Amino acid sequence: MARITRETENESIQEIELFDVDLSEAEKALFRSTPEQFAKDFLESEGFTVNRVVVERRLHGDDDTDPGFCDRPLKLVHAKVGSLNSTWIWLCPHPI
Repeated sequence: MARITRETENESIQEIELFDVDLSEAEKALFRSTPEQFAKDFLESEGFTVNRVVVERRLHGDDDTDPGFCDRPLKLVHAKVGSLNSTWIWLCPHPI
């Protein structure tokens, strides 16, 4: 049976939001050129507060062996509490 354990003793880190983000081809190109800045500008234009942005390494597109940008909608995790307030984490979900 699978088991999930908390890796932090900070009990306040409990509140997160999970989003799907489907970018156009033009938006994907902008994202790859400056991932953190694009992510921050994109979220702020939607009215969100952004204190920090974390982008999964393979979304940067700066590796010659990279097969290309994520071929499915991105997952966006938003931590809303404690020292992680308004931290946005951009991920390409792996198929199971």
